[in-house]
Amino acid sequence: MQNRKPARQLRSQLSKKVFVDKGQAQQWLNSKGIKGMEGVAFDDAGRIRFYEKFNTLMHHKQFFFQLKQLCNMSEGIKTIIKNKGLSLDTLQELENLGAGLTFPWVRKVFNNIVNQLVAQHTYCRVGNRPLLCCSDIIESIFGKFKVKAQQTVGGIYQTVLVIALICTDVTEKMVGDILLKTKISDVNDWFGEMMGKTNLAKRREAFNFT
Repeated sequence: MQNRKPARQLRSQLSKKVFVDKGQAQQWLNSKGIKGMEGVAFDDAGRIRFYEKFNTLMHHKQFFFQLKQLCNMSEGIKTIIKNKGLSLDTLQELENLGAGLTFPWVRKVFNNIVNQLVAQHTYCRVGNRPLLCCSDIIESIFGKFKVKAQQTVGGIYQTVLVIALICTDVTEKMVGDILLKTKISDVNDWFGEMMGKTNLAKRREAFNFT
């Protein structure tokens, strides 16, 4: 009985010790008069501590894998639309993205998103041309527009039409065709119907009345 008591005390002490490596454990055992490590089992202290704190999360491990796939799927859709716009080509690319989805409910969400994008592309009737439907693209285009237009008076007026030129490659033939088909007076009339009088024109009328 007396021989068992020191052994129990040693096991109790050893169960509460954390060692950097087995070499440090061997030194501690040597200090206790034990030369070998036979019969001593070691566990990963970091893993044990992790399970103590996050064991509840481990019960939902499969669901986290599903959420990860959902996030990767949505990020992939956003990246494709952001870089290339919405077109028949990018819709096909999205279908290829969906082929790798393994969880049914994630695939259902994916199909709903793609169906909405297809409906939007069909509604806009842009044909094979890309539809620039991402806010990042729109913000970038307006940023380029503001740099080029250098508006000095508040508001966006006829110069807003140059935004279409920022989204395409301008060629001499394109410019020639546009000039032959469209008159400046037609553009001014159209803009007047769409936007009405500018703020500057309204101020001039207000201060020049008789």
